Amino acid sequence: MPYHETKINELASFFESRQNKMVMTTISIINPNQRTIGEDVLGVVDYYQAIFERRGLTERESEFRMSKLGLIVDLIKTTEMPDDLASDLVSTIISAWRLSIPGRTIEDMTDEKYTILGSTEAIRSAVLWARDNQSPVIKKQLDATIQFSLPMKPIDLREEDVQKVHDLLNDAMEYIADSMESERAPAPSLP
Repeated sequence: MPYHETKINELASFFESRQNKMVMTTISIINPNQRTIGEDVLGVVDYYQAIFERRGLTERESEFRMSKLGLIVDLIKTTEMPDDLASDLVSTIISAWRLSIPGRTIEDMTDEKYTILGSTEAIRSAVLWARDNQSPVIKKQLDATIQFSLPMKPIDLREEDVQKVHDLLNDAMEYIADSMESERAPAPSLP
């Protein structure tokens, strides 16, 4: 694509995103109690993207690991699930979390940083898509996307706790799937 076409497309995208932000701002001025879908998720994503884009973070392993844990916990808190399941999931992840991983290099953490930023961008894209494709189950679809995009790997957890975290994540996904099915199901007809 020629240079000038690329610049025109960039400008068009910039103005389109500004226009969408203006519409959302106008909506929140008209009805300040009405939150747009994914507003809390975007707040979490923006906050952690700023943290992970800071210079030198990959040189401070414990701060890096705590920031990654914070991102995962905060993303889980944005999803709808029963309080006891959310509490079990968050507390299990926190207690299983490894603050350092022996043998990790700055290059490993730099690669991990880009993986995390990729996850946050995937979540941002899902929120923007959800806003444009409203449906009765869109919030549940967004919750599922967030769960699938959590930047967590088995190496992040103590080996003996990996299965327990995996099982709780499966329970969360089953809850989301069941909720989507119940919202899609037609209402029973009365006799």
